[in-house]
Amino acid sequence: MSDTEAKKLAFEKVIEEKALFEKAKSENLLASEVEAKKLSDEVRNLLVSEPEENKEVINNVNDVIKGLGITEDEYYNDFLVDNYITSISIDNLYNKVTEGYNDEEKESVWNEFKTSEKNNYIAENKESINEFLTVNAIN
Repeated sequence: MSDTEAKKLAFEKVIEEKALFEKAKSENLLASEVEAKKLSDEVRNLLVSEPEENKEVINNVNDVIKGLGITEDEYYNDFLVDNYITSISIDNLYNKVTEGYNDEEKESVWNEFKTSEKNNYIAENKESINEFLTVNAIN
């Protein structure tokens, strides 16, 4: 995969996540900061309590922290909390959208919903998306 293809794929994933997060927000399905912080603390405590069993994960987290140029506390208290708010909110949306469907139907229903929301988001934000793509040479 070329760099351009990788950038395009990553950008599409970001757009999808943004579209779903905005939909979760509009449906009042946002995770609370307290809920996300609790999860972040649980992850941190697990890694600290079992360092040998989690050595690879700890090394990966440390690489991310270094790459972001932030402290460990900033990673767990800000970066990870923000990411968990997004993830939990999208999970809440998934649960709402797929409620009442059997396990076999859920994936199809969710995929259709994601595509629709992503397309709506792109249509509503076409100008800023095109500007971003042009500035970052992602086409």
